[in-house]
Amino acid sequence: MKKSLLAKITVVSVLGALLIANVVFVTAVSLVYTPKKRAVIIMPGLCCGAIEDTATGEVIWDPLEADEHESFLLDSFFQEDKMLGLVLDVVKNSNALGMLNGMLNDEPGSMYYKWLLDENGLPPESVKAVSWEHDGFAKYGAMQSMRRPYEFLYERYKDEKNTDTFVFNYDWRLDNRLAAAELLKRTEEYDDVVIFAHSMGNIVTSLALAESESFRDKVSLFISSAPPYYGAFLALQVLEDGEKIVSDLCALGKNINIPFVGAIAKNLMDGVEELVNGKLLPMFRSYPSLVQLLPTIEEVCPDGVNSVLTVNGKGITTREELLAFYQSRPWAFRADGSMRPWVADLGEYWDAFYVDGTFASELVNTHYIVGTGKNTPENVTITDGNDYSYVFTQSTAGDQTVSVNSATLGGKASRTYLMNDYLHNDCMTPISEELGAVIDKALSSVSSPFKRFVSAIETKNKNKK
Repeated sequence: MKKSLLAKITVVSVLGALLIANVVFVTAVSLVYTPKKRAVIIMPGLCCGAIEDTATGEVIWDPLEADEHESFLLDSFFQEDKMLGLVLDVVKNSNALGMLNGMLNDEPGSMYYKWLLDENGLPPESVKAVSWEHDGFAKYGAMQSMRRPYEFLYERYKDEKNTDTFVFNYDWRLDNRLAAAELLKRTEEYDDVVIFAHSMGNIVTSLALAESESFRDKVSLFISSAPPYYGAFLALQVLEDGEKIVSDLCALGKNINIPFVGAIAKNLMDGVEELVNGKLLPMFRSYPSLVQLLPTIEEVCPDGVNSVLTVNGKGITTREELLAFYQSRPWAFRADGSMRPWVADLGEYWDAFYVDGTFASELVNTHYIVGTGKNTPENVTITDGNDYSYVFTQSTAGDQTVSVNSATLGGKASRTYLMNDYLHNDCMTPISEELGAVIDKALSSVSSPFKRFVSAIETKNKNKK
């Protein structure tokens, strides 16, 4: 009797084990062979997302008016052999000069007024980011800035079933949390997500990753190119001393020493300088996104002792001091004297990137592409009062816009590719052979659904212990 009972228990145990194994096997197989819907997304950075007025169908942010001109590509500006041809093409085939003239003459309805946000940092309801379904070249971003990255990734995935490759335009002027919410909504229909982001596009992506665990589970690869995770001193320079930047740039145009052309250029640059300093800079300073690119305490004082931001002779070493400084500046306030909401909650914004103390990009398969070898603002001294001054020094540990420290989370980023002698835009807009090889290496790291299933089981078991 005892042997019979023991035999029955053994049979039941074996059958139970086989049943469990079969369930696991079927689940794993279904994960591998069930058709998955994948999104391959290219995320633009600051100023590179195209914006339109849906009420009129007019693309209101694309300075080259590239919507109908295939040859107007931003990356041509960074290639000496193509730059002159592009400029002549723009002058001949667009209304860019007319647009500039309208702003110089303060004409009603000029582009300046279409770029304004209200006091709450919001545009008119009809103003939206250009969708991928847009019938024109603006779907590739302003000035087709994301055209080359799109073509690169499309070639890699064009034969993959159930895969959509597209550029995710967003209104880069607004609070980045709004764009992150739109990204989450846009990816709801997909089971698998691959993202290639540039500059501020990494900020939007990381906010989405921090906000949603289900989104993190979908992201099989995040290629993070030139990310300003700890902010950039260039944003502080624009807010504090933008007029000097503009004056220095306009001086280059005024110094053209060619008969007739030089005089025309000087008059034009005088008008541009007045327009930018008088209107465009105050407008940009009212954009939430610019404030959200300010250096964090991890950039300002990485070790908690040695600060690279000195204000009136005192180095800022704590987060509280840094917030107090930002929230005391003239650009922090609206016309009625109240603090701009996105400055008031800047501390909450910084916190939104972390999940249980870990920066969100580190919670997925992220590969960091980081430019270095270019002079990048690194050390700032500000003196207030009648003798106001803003002085910064530079180092080559960056891409001229973002420091290596900021792009690598203070060196904690797990998979980093340092691209020597790469400018900020070089890390994305034109896909060089070297950059293409790095991207392909990152693409090869994407694990199969089966491996991700096993990894998830192992992680859950580890957490139980």
